[in-house]
Amino acid sequence: MKLFLLAIFIALNVVVRSQDPDFKVMHNLTAENYFKALDLFNHYQDSMSDKNRLMAQVFLYSYFFQPEKAIRTTDTLFMRYKSSLNNTLYVVFATLQAENYAYVQDYAKAEAILTDLTNPESYYLSNTARESYEALQIQYAALKKYPPLQITRPNEATTLPILGATRTHLRIPARINKQTKILMIDTGAARNVITEKEAKALDAKIISEPVLISGYGGKVKGRQALIDEVVLGDIVITNIPFVVIPDNNYITEYADGIIGLSLLSRLKEIHISTTEEKVVFPVQPAQYPIHNNLFIKKGSMFILSNIATDSLTFFFDSGFNNFFLNQSYYLKEQNYVDRVGSKIELETRGVGGTERSYAYEIPFYDLTVGTGEVSLIHVSVLPTSEGLAIANNYGSIGLSAINRFKWIQINFETCSINAIP
Repeated sequence: MKLFLLAIFIALNVVVRSQDPDFKVMHNLTAENYFKALDLFNHYQDSMSDKNRLMAQVFLYSYFFQPEKAIRTTDTLFMRYKSSLNNTLYVVFATLQAENYAYVQDYAKAEAILTDLTNPESYYLSNTARESYEALQIQYAALKKYPPLQITRPNEATTLPILGATRTHLRIPARINKQTKILMIDTGAARNVITEKEAKALDAKIISEPVLISGYGGKVKGRQALIDEVVLGDIVITNIPFVVIPDNNYITEYADGIIGLSLLSRLKEIHISTTEEKVVFPVQPAQYPIHNNLFIKKGSMFILSNIATDSLTFFFDSGFNNFFLNQSYYLKEQNYVDRVGSKIELETRGVGGTERSYAYEIPFYDLTVGTGEVSLIHVSVLPTSEGLAIANNYGSIGLSAINRFKWIQINFETCSINAIP
């Protein structure tokens, strides 16, 4: 990953001067410091070269949830500068373009881009990347043949109870194809997921395969399916893509399926209170003291946490039990962790199975989400790398931390998150 980012940075032809506006913005983008890059871009955009300004906008519009603007900006970038983009840069921006078209459900255009990218005579891709793109291409080709996902909702907020086990899983009631089911809200999941057993029970429509999904415990190969209808309280959602995976104890032990970010983000806003045991989907947005303190990349949600003078990025995962700090934090605070930490064995479970590793347990950590702050005790620190290398981050905020706040409020349209202790 680091070598890949370095290749992009070299390809940008940015003047390597620490005071140069192009360098400041593009350096932070290629280092995956997206929050800092956004701040710098807002300050320096008028001083940047046209090409670098467009490239920065594509990244920022894509990750800060403005797919329509990202599509238009990518079109402008390609119109003006496609001939001067090398293989690496073109693949990066074409990939983002395909992802944004897929989000707005223009699957025909997303498929066409991937068809072009996977042509070995046009662009170089590693075997792993080619396999991944070809699988997505098949999915988009299938999805374009069916009606798009639609959401019908009332003119007032929808409130759903959290069903039991609130300390370990966020489970809500749902009606799926007229059947009463329980779904797990998982902000750490890019896609909606059901098992083969549930797919048969729900008469889900299998439309393509294979689909490869990643999670704690590894990767799982599944199939793309469409479900006719999901009802959450008064919210009716039709034509919903789900990934069907082999029967999995992690899901079936607690719920009948998973709602991931591909659906949650389309509901625009969600408020979660494990203390009051309810989830609210508002119609009128809440007042957020901070905007653009979350981004979504590759279907994963990351948030900004300000601690004293530090601004740290965390993976936000309501489908995971624990809060932990990862290798990035360990390398940053190694002397402290080695001095006060005690060695433990850590077990993580997810759709990919179960993994065991060793970690250090430190006595406390102060966590800030938006304007809310809580103190956590007995926090695990992983001294070795873990699998969520989608973006630079310092750890994972799971339910053991989420449960410490009275409310977690998330607005996907403004990329805002706030917590109320």
